[in-house]
Amino acid sequence: MARAATVVPEEAWPATSVEMVPVNELAPYLRNSRAHPPKQLRKIADAIKKYGFTVPILRDENGTLLTGHARLEAARKLGLEAIPCTTAVGWSEEKKRAYRILDNKMALDSTWDTDALMMELGDLAEAGFDLELTGFDETELAHLLGEKDPAQPKEDQKKPIPAICPHCGEPLT
Repeated sequence: MARAATVVPEEAWPATSVEMVPVNELAPYLRNSRAHPPKQLRKIADAIKKYGFTVPILRDENGTLLTGHARLEAARKLGLEAIPCTTAVGWSEEKKRAYRILDNKMALDSTWDTDALMMELGDLAEAGFDLELTGFDETELAHLLGEKDPAQPKEDQKKPIPAICPHCGEPLT
C-alpha cells in the first residue's frame, strides 16, 4: 500500500514568492565561504544571457544573501538593474549561516552519470549547439567526447609518430 506524501504547511516554508529586487538592495554576506573565480562568473553571466535568470537569489529580511552570491555578481557585471529574489523570513542568524554552507555543500555531493552526459553532449554537438553553453570548457568537452585536447599543438594531433626500425632507422609500415 502506497503511503501518502507528507505536505508541509505553507507557513513552514521560509520563502513562498519571487519578486524582482534591485541589485543595489542586495548585499553579499561578507563571510561567504565559497569563492567565485572570474572564469566561473563569466560562465554564469553567459548562462544568464542565453537562458535568462532561472534560479532566484535567496536573501534574508535585511537583503543579505543566503544563496546566489555568484549569480548576483554576474548580474552586476551584466548591468542588470533587478533580479528575481525570494526572501527567507524568520530565520535565526545561526540557521542562515548553516544554510549558506549547506546550499553550497549539497551541490558538491552530486556526481555525473558519465554515459548519460556523453550521450547528451553528443546529441547537442550533432545538433550544432554551442557546447560551451553547458558550462564545460574546450578541454573538458574534448575529453568527454573522446576528441583530441584542443590545448595540444595541432601538429601533435595529426598522426601518431611511426615506429622506427631499430636496425635501419626507417619508419615501420
